[in-house]
Amino acid sequence: MIKVLHVTGTMNLGGQETFIMNFFRNIDRANVKFDFLCLGNGKYHFAEEISALGGEIFHLKKTIFDRIPLYKLFTRKSLTKRFLHCHKYDVVHIHTANAISYLMAKGALEAGVRKVIVHSHNTSSYGSGIHKFYKKRLSALNIVKVACSRQAAEWLFEPPYSQVKVIYNAFDLGKFAFDAKKRIELRDAYGIKEMLAFGHVGRIDKQKNQKFLIDLMCEYIKINNQAILFLVGKGDQRKKLEKYAKNLNIEGKIVFLGIKPDVSDLYNMFDVFLFPSLFEGLGIVSVEAQANALPVVQSPGVPRLSVISDKVLYNEINKSSVLAWIESIHQLVKNDRKSFTPTENYGNYNIFSQVKELLAIYEEQKND
Repeated sequence: MIKVLHVTGTMNLGGQETFIMNFFRNIDRANVKFDFLCLGNGKYHFAEEISALGGEIFHLKKTIFDRIPLYKLFTRKSLTKRFLHCHKYDVVHIHTANAISYLMAKGALEAGVRKVIVHSHNTSSYGSGIHKFYKKRLSALNIVKVACSRQAAEWLFEPPYSQVKVIYNAFDLGKFAFDAKKRIELRDAYGIKEMLAFGHVGRIDKQKNQKFLIDLMCEYIKINNQAILFLVGKGDQRKKLEKYAKNLNIEGKIVFLGIKPDVSDLYNMFDVFLFPSLFEGLGIVSVEAQANALPVVQSPGVPRLSVISDKVLYNEINKSSVLAWIESIHQLVKNDRKSFTPTENYGNYNIFSQVKELLAIYEEQKND
């Protein structure tokens, strides 16, 4: 039995967490045990499923100084080390977007963990000053380096990048196949039978750039008033964006759905998926949408590695590019929704092959 501890911020519904759960569901749980060390507290979206699959969730111990941001960050090494002295694991798998994860990786190594994996899930992050400070230090550690894309590898680690293993954010592609019956049912349920429905899935925050989509809708309804935008997800920018839409008098055209457990079904309801992120490690929701044969318009912040179909167009994200996005939408909605032509990237997202790749990393003996 290989005991693996995943270190992550939370286990709520997000791209990084969804990646972990997709692998948890499909790995050989008779021989591999997943547990989770989370930096935050609270009841997590995946908590019940983790328990059902045989995993446990632990929380990094809080201190009385946690209200001081920098102190909270710099205690992570000692707290991780202390936790791992009490809980023994063969592998510690740290999921991150910032090189400050050096502190937790260093703590795990000092606790005697035989294999520490640091896994890059993004191509930028907030706190770039701290990130730059720790990047070389992290790369110098005796760790296994993993990333969801080449761009994510370049963000977190120093070269040579040949030492970084790319594990794709794979999932069960069949689960996301287009379903015409569900499309009719959902469009009827949401009262949008004949409307043009745009969809977006992601945290409601600056990185995901939903404000751009509201600006886009403000222009688009001047051309076609029978259009509506669905925003799936939650985040600290939601109230601000709801107010922004109201000030533009288009609040009736923007639907904030919050977190939905049936995202794979919702893709069927949409006509075009819009993804204007400022940056992404990969952008797994774009891949999911394409697996549903859904046309996608996305920003240059989304890596080309995410393109698995012939129904994807890229556009810049600025005020002058809104018309280009509208033109791309018009071009894509003419396509047949029922099928698509896969690109060479398509096979990378097969969950079964990627589980084997990850398992091989867990099983490899560490070269000291």
